[in-house]
Amino acid sequence: MYQELLKTCGFEAAEIEKEGARIGKAFEIAGIDEEDVKRGESRVRRYFDVELEGVRKILGAWIKEFTDLVLAKEEGKFVVYLSFPPVPHVAATLAVASESVHAGPPELTIDTVLGQIFGKINPVLETAEGCGLPPGLANCSLLQCRVGAIERGIIPKPDLTIVSGFLCDQAPKQDEVLLHEKMGVPVAYMDSCVDDDWKKWPVPAPRRVAYFAREIRDAMEKFHEITGVQITEAMVAAGANAYGALSRVFTEINDLLKADPMPLGANSFGMFAYFMRSATKRALMEGPAAADLLLREVKERVREGKGVLEKGVPRVMFYLYHFTDPGIMDMIEGSGLAVVVTTLSGVTSTATKSDYPDVYERVADVNLRRGTRHSDLGFSTEWAILSRDWNVDGVIVGYHFSCRGAAAPAFMTKKMLDEAGIPSMLLEFDLYDTRTYSPETMRTRVETFAEVLRERKKSKARMERQG
Repeated sequence: MYQELLKTCGFEAAEIEKEGARIGKAFEIAGIDEEDVKRGESRVRRYFDVELEGVRKILGAWIKEFTDLVLAKEEGKFVVYLSFPPVPHVAATLAVASESVHAGPPELTIDTVLGQIFGKINPVLETAEGCGLPPGLANCSLLQCRVGAIERGIIPKPDLTIVSGFLCDQAPKQDEVLLHEKMGVPVAYMDSCVDDDWKKWPVPAPRRVAYFAREIRDAMEKFHEITGVQITEAMVAAGANAYGALSRVFTEINDLLKADPMPLGANSFGMFAYFMRSATKRALMEGPAAADLLLREVKERVREGKGVLEKGVPRVMFYLYHFTDPGIMDMIEGSGLAVVVTTLSGVTSTATKSDYPDVYERVADVNLRRGTRHSDLGFSTEWAILSRDWNVDGVIVGYHFSCRGAAAPAFMTKKMLDEAGIPSMLLEFDLYDTRTYSPETMRTRVETFAEVLRERKKSKARMERQG
């Protein structure tokens, strides 16, 4: 019943023959029935650039990752969950450390497959709300997704969870209480917090680098204790290199979005962005070939002047691509705005390599240089720099109320952009859960902002013509 969906998602006949039984079993466990499959195929064709083979391959790799995750324990693997966003170099290292281990952030896989593809994320969130993460309290739906999927038996209870507190202070507490205390899952913490000296961004304090490096090292020792797999510094360096190789192709594709008209839709690029940032085994093993293919296809579109929107539409920066509902980004593009950069996809001109001699300190230093992991001012300043570097016409500042790491600096970011003369709007919504904030509830505000930017562009063009 799912062959057409798999073909649409880039599976070759031989792959369907090889992976079909496993995928069918994973779909059955997740409660994906024939009606869901039909809806998934319709959503994929509507929201993603499936005429591009690279996009289809990335969609297919997500389905394979979902299958690997659902069946991991049944297939005899140790299951290790990292929180999202993971420390990508660490996630990459653990993902390929051993064939006996399945490692990665499960919530992102659940959000992508059950959410974006099948539109079936709400039952998972509702289950989590009934077992410790109640509605109405601004609980992060990524965390609800993890707990709800375990409680529903969609994904296995892990043998170890490695949780990062450098952005989200709720994730470590949730894993401590709901996974460790309630379910008996061992927890390793890679902790830090967004409290560095605002005036020193992007350079993190040496004490933070040393502490975070120690936390990473301790987590690797806990991983060894649970799985029996010893992580060496050479393996960490190799993991960082594997992630870096995929990241470089990602950056090349991202740079092509500066072309006018924009050659790739936000949903399609966001699907790739989250695939890379998850740093799972499928991402590292299948991502490079899919990325190279997508890079060639997007370059061809740029050469031919093809785009997903008309040439000359306002170009904006947005906080992040929506995790579960491609209708959000589709609504923004339907309002005539090209989302060319996000805090996830953009790399500021302040980015530098680390000079620390120790591999764990280098990993810590590179991660803590990101504005989202340094300080609230670093977060806001990174927005302003990306807006300038990408020469956007405006910025949609997402006031993501159920994410404390994003909500805290939102108003500061808006103020900084206003002072820099960059048109911006503050949009309250939820990146993971559209039961309250749907495309329809946001459409009027986004359309109004789009009209303001269009008139501003016309006025600017008239002034330039008049000298």
